[in-house]
Amino acid sequence: SARTAYQKAVKAQPDFAAAWYAIGMLLTYREKWYDAIHFFKKALETESGNAEFWFALGDCEANLFHFKDAKACYENVIELDPTNEDIWIEYAMLLLENNLTEDAIYVIQEGIKIHPQLGEYYYYLAAFLYMNGELKESYIELETALDKDFQKHQVLFEICDEMKNDDTVQYLIQLKKRH
Repeated sequence: SARTAYQKAVKAQPDFAAAWYAIGMLLTYREKWYDAIHFFKKALETESGNAEFWFALGDCEANLFHFKDAKACYENVIELDPTNEDIWIEYAMLLLENNLTEDAIYVIQEGIKIHPQLGEYYYYLAAFLYMNGELKESYIELETALDKDFQKHQVLFEICDEMKNDDTVQYLIQLKKRH
């Protein structure tokens, strides 16, 4: 199996970070978060500046509801590779899931500064603002999102289901659909 091959590789070469990481990834596919953490940490012992390793560790910690550890990992990813398109959404969602909506708004706004072309970020921002009671701001960001990437507008309802029943949201979507 692949895991056996990687284990042989790390036994022969204990500082082979990519092999430690690969074992961790194999375990995540089986949702063995606790076990995977060990292997990601081993990879990071050799390559502490690898954003991909930190991201994988953060995802495991998040899946185990270890908020502080996941947060620290995601912050490391942002510090090491702020151009990573996925980290901003993952980090913002972690904050949101821990009732830190204003922090989630801030994080996604920071992500937008780096990736202003990504319409999906604006959908997240619109949803976060909506959930925070900032409706006018939410509608403005929704318009931007629809202009940038109309096809992804369903992501809005995955984040904030109650927006499906908002007449203004539906009006904006229909308006952009016609254009």
